[in-house]
Amino acid sequence: MHNPESLYPEHPDQPVILLVEDDVLVLNIIRITLERDGYFVLTAEPGICVVLMSGSHRECNSAFVLLQKPFGPNQLSETIKGLLPVCQGKER
Repeated sequence: MHNPESLYPEHPDQPVILLVEDDVLVLNIIRITLERDGYFVLTAEPGICVVLMSGSHRECNSAFVLLQKPFGPNQLSETIKGLLPVCQGKER
């Protein structure tokens, strides 16, 4: 890791998304789309082992949504916008 400060969003209220995708081209397209929508995106490198954990007693089960490929930028954006309020306890 070169710069640990790069792991923090510029603004404390900026939503953070961890993106895991094994196809680097797809990962970059999704990352660019989400960053354009104002999200701070962390990406996992291909081949990395990912473990999902939560320290919250109030699980965010609705965040485990399978976004079926292929999907477009609009479907990606709408899916993320729909999930974040639920995960932050601010249901629409």
